[in-house]
Amino acid sequence: MSETNRTALVTGANSGIGFEIAKQLLAAGLEVLVGARNGSNGAEASERLGSGARPVLIDVTDEVSLSKAALEVDRLDVLVNNAGINPGGEDISHTSVEQLRRAYETNVFGLVAVTQAFLPALRRSAHPRIVNISSGTGSLTWTSGDNPQFD
Repeated sequence: MSETNRTALVTGANSGIGFEIAKQLLAAGLEVLVGARNGSNGAEASERLGSGARPVLIDVTDEVSLSKAALEVDRLDVLVNNAGINPGGEDISHTSVEQLRRAYETNVFGLVAVTQAFLPALRRSAHPRIVNISSGTGSLTWTSGDNPQFD
């Protein structure tokens, strides 16, 4: 299978690291599904990325959204679980339990839900790959003490 007929889905691809990952996958010759929970943001990012990019409306915390998105994809060669949030952005001593619940819903349960939703499409690929992205905000050490990100 040549790179030109391989397809990747990048969640949270409308900005930041996800956008850059999408750009690099396009440069490598893959078709890229630009996953975004806001349709207009996904469409705008796809337009900026250019040929080979297509928006896919996907909210990793919404089962209906995941089901609809998965139905749009026949075969998937690369799944990049990139969508993530850091509500509040404070260290652990100032982060509310509700903020942590929102973060876990997106960053942990969302990753599992997306992977499960797209397993059928991944299984139709000759060489499927799953890439899970994380950040320093996932570090308990950094969130409970000195964080080198903020030095």
